[in-house]
Amino acid sequence: MVTYRQIINAINLKIKTKFSNVTIQSKENNEELERPFFKINFKKIKTSNFMNTSINRDLKVMVYYYPQNKEDYLMEFADMQQQLEELFLKDNVIKIDSGTSIEVYETEIEVIDGILQFLISMELSEELNNVEEISMMEDLNL
Repeated sequence: MVTYRQIINAINLKIKTKFSNVTIQSKENNEELERPFFKINFKKIKTSNFMNTSINRDLKVMVYYYPQNKEDYLMEFADMQQQLEELFLKDNVIKIDSGTSIEVYETEIEVIDGILQFLISMELSEELNNVEEISMMEDLNL
């Protein structure tokens, strides 16, 4: 099964390929960090078991973008919004490994307290390896 760590690493890699000059941070104290930077967190995870044959996950990941200038960021956000939409919607696949990809089906953008918040919604379905020996019904003679 795909781990949450693999998903975050794949999103980080996708962002780094487009924005190689912007760091991705995981520290809590944002005031000490050099801008601009990204932070990435899971916002919501919904997991369900489908007839004990597959696990379906609806994932929402929030990408926070902290602009270069805390006071004057309108045009920077306009450019970043466009680039993030293109990155995650035009090529709406997040590659986890050679055999697994996750499809992005929706994004949302909001600016709160001078931080661009870019929500990525994706779905992942994985088969369970529940192979049980089930005895077959005998042939019926009619």
